[in-house]
Amino acid sequence: MFYKIILWISYLFWSVALSIYSIKLFSSSFNNVTAYGRLRPNTNQNDKSNDIISSTLRFLYLDREISIHSKYSWSILYFELITLSFSILIIFNLSIQSKLVFLCLLIQGIRRFIETMFIQKHTITYMNILQFISGIAFYVFVNISLLSEDITSHTTLRGNSDSIVSIISTILFIYSSFKQYQSHVILSNLRPSNNVYKSTQQQQQKPIYQIPMGGWFGYVSSPHYFAEILIYLSIVFQYQFRNLSSWFILIFVIFNLTERSIQVHQWYNNKFQNYPKDRYAIIPYLL
Repeated sequence: MFYKIILWISYLFWSVALSIYSIKLFSSSFNNVTAYGRLRPNTNQNDKSNDIISSTLRFLYLDREISIHSKYSWSILYFELITLSFSILIIFNLSIQSKLVFLCLLIQGIRRFIETMFIQKHTITYMNILQFISGIAFYVFVNISLLSEDITSHTTLRGNSDSIVSIISTILFIYSSFKQYQSHVILSNLRPSNNVYKSTQQQQQKPIYQIPMGGWFGYVSSPHYFAEILIYLSIVFQYQFRNLSSWFILIFVIFNLTERSIQVHQWYNNKFQNYPKDRYAIIPYLL
């Protein structure tokens, strides 16, 4: 009964999260508030909108920004994913599918933590507090929703996993993870090292932003986001399309990363006159 309640709370969370996120499609002010990194608009206190959404966020103190090194903000989130998925693996008696899924989540968390700490180059940036809280909540509910559905669902094939589906989904996860890693390495090689940030002369020789080339960048502007979608799609495959929580997670990831990748694609086109015209935003030959 307890896990059934947790499951319904998880369904409610994903439904509310998707509803709130859809507001970004219709509210530029809310979109600006939750933007970060290169997409963050340069506005001051006097430029802030007074529409109902912005006013509500200010009333709840959710329009506040925190200055944080992006290396540490993302490291916190991935350490959270590592801790939760590892704890679930060693504590609970899971179905075969869920063991594979949580093992993949654990590997994903470890890989992204290592990339964040030792491969990717980061700067001090401003992040909206709502964005940071939503990141923490995302990984919490990814884990507890998949766990509670595994415990309560009668459709999960406990002890009788389709080996072909498991193999395909695992291959998809491994391949997508490699392509995401490759994309992060390409992006990292374009960014100057820490000492370059301190030298104006070196910055002039090597700008902070350049057009990424190689790998899936030949097809889309955000291949790391496309790979992330495929990673969560592999979880849906692993459950043989029967796990509702995995669908909620996948849809949320698609909403989130598609919207951001379109903005990144527009930013590249505005930033570089020679940006490849045949490059799509996130899905090759489609979007």
